[in-house]
Amino acid sequence: MRLTYLAHASLLIEAGDVRLVTDPWLDGPTYLSAWWHFPAPVMRGADVRPTHVYLTHEHADHFHPPTLRALPRSTTLLVGRYVTPRFRDKLAALGFAVRELPHGTPVRLGPLELTSYQYRADDTALAISDGRTTVLDLNDCLLRDRALEQLLARHPRIDLLLASFANAEAYPIVYSFEDPHERPDWDDQSRFDTFLAKVRRVDPVAFAPFASMFCFLEPSLRWLNDRIVSPEGLLARAPREVRASPLAIDPGDVWTPRGLERRSAVDWTRRDELLDGYARTHAAEIELLAGREQIPGGRAALEGAFAGFFRGFAARVPAPLRGRLSLRVRFDVTGPAATTRWLSFDRGRLSLDAPACDDAWDVRIEVPAWPLWMVLTGQEWWQHFGISCRFRVGLRPGVRQREVWLWSLLYLDDLGYLSPRAFASPRAFGVLLRRHREVARYLADALGGRFAERQLQGKYAR
Repeated sequence: MRLTYLAHASLLIEAGDVRLVTDPWLDGPTYLSAWWHFPAPVMRGADVRPTHVYLTHEHADHFHPPTLRALPRSTTLLVGRYVTPRFRDKLAALGFAVRELPHGTPVRLGPLELTSYQYRADDTALAISDGRTTVLDLNDCLLRDRALEQLLARHPRIDLLLASFANAEAYPIVYSFEDPHERPDWDDQSRFDTFLAKVRRVDPVAFAPFASMFCFLEPSLRWLNDRIVSPEGLLARAPREVRASPLAIDPGDVWTPRGLERRSAVDWTRRDELLDGYARTHAAEIELLAGREQIPGGRAALEGAFAGFFRGFAARVPAPLRGRLSLRVRFDVTGPAATTRWLSFDRGRLSLDAPACDDAWDVRIEVPAWPLWMVLTGQEWWQHFGISCRFRVGLRPGVRQREVWLWSLLYLDDLGYLSPRAFASPRAFGVLLRRHREVARYLADALGGRFAERQLQGKYAR
């Protein structure tokens, strides 16, 4: 088995005649043109020539249609088998043959054995073995508890673990808090703590932090590059805290069971200089993309889309969940279609009317018109909007839990999981049965009154 690191979360794994690529985001930006590679990929999509592609999940830095369109249509795409076939169908619409891998079931791919482990609503980890060597692509997957135990029972020896190591959420980066004591004290070291705890649990022979390599090049977003987390601090801590050997990998580096061959190395001390160079290299493309951010129909169309989306969203949220919504959100939209829109839920009852006082908000969101237009019209996901960081949020004291509940419902709506019909099919029953360890945990939390706390705290809360 030979593994080449291409960029971000993308790996090329070669064994015999199989060329398996994971999560190929290789061409251009993603997340509403906000994210760019850092460091740069070693290949473009047209150069990879895979026989198979595995997509761990549907986020835009993993499922990237512009890169997929550059691949031969003879490529077979592989995904986890989720509750609904929507991901499979989106990939098939691009002209590829798509194969769904059932949870926890080994599948042969030439000399390789692949096992996909689904977790939560839309994520997977992938174990890859040639019978002698096993690589675990944990990626962004938060696999834990009994679900992680299932994976480790089948793969007790992991030769190489690859996992993301930095936060990709807008929270708390683009947030301001009226009560400064509510701002979480997340820092690089707390993220490293979580990563190294997972390394201790998996106990691989070696590990490499990856899938957290991106930057912001658009001028109004350049300040966000302060959030870029170098893996160097994590790698320096590792020898004191874990048995596994830490590996620094950069695009172009090659790993085999004999070790790592470094073919490139990022000098993180020159980060700002490198970013300035990337910005100059892509300046014309950045300007072109900005010029395309037009809203047909202008402000009137945006306001109509706002009302239409949120009325439909409120109707799709089941009453027991909608009843927990109690929040007033003010949207300050900037740009040529500038406007102020209000969204208010009072124990689930929706109002789009402006209050008597302009200051009567719990959450205030400042956002350019075009990213908002894209999600309101279904051309982009709310999850992608959230990760893009193309907005700023102000929070009144004590409203974070109510605010994250709204985001969580929007994200579930992206996936079509707000409808009970999504779970009322033989397919859904079979998927949930295979994932019974994880389902049992969720049911125990729900019956014990811990579901909201377990799901909404930790990753989303302080």
